[in-house]
Amino acid sequence: MPHPLHHFLVNSILAAGLYLLNLADSTAALTIVAAGVLIDMDHLPEIVGKNFREMIRPSVFFNIRKFKDASKKSRQNYLLLFHTVEFLALFFALSFFVPVLLFIAVGFMAHVMTDFFYTMYIKKVLKEDSGHLHKYWFLTPFILHWSIRADDVSRK
Repeated sequence: MPHPLHHFLVNSILAAGLYLLNLADSTAALTIVAAGVLIDMDHLPEIVGKNFREMIRPSVFFNIRKFKDASKKSRQNYLLLFHTVEFLALFFALSFFVPVLLFIAVGFMAHVMTDFFYTMYIKKVLKEDSGHLHKYWFLTPFILHWSIRADDVSRK
């Protein structure tokens, strides 16, 4: 997974570009940056795992290589709800009724695209398995898979 500072940088560049093109005011630009970083709240089950104290130490958090090593140790198989296509579509649809949600959705999308391109880089260039983090880009198959597994368990 990309480091939170990568997401901050990518979303800051996007927000600055939209601001310079007069497509977003300063509040909207800050909303894009905040949303692009805070979307990672769905990683809390991973971070609060075994290596929480290690991952929040400044010497680890601000060292990208150490942070990634620590995060690999705490990975579990869970759904990153905010990173799913359905969640993004919901935010874009709701933005027709609540305009501020558009800038939150743009920040979320920039974050997810950064994750997606990073995953492609890891798989294609480095020839590594990126683990489970981006296994479920879509919520529906995850729910169906979970439902099928629950049915199998209840039959036994």
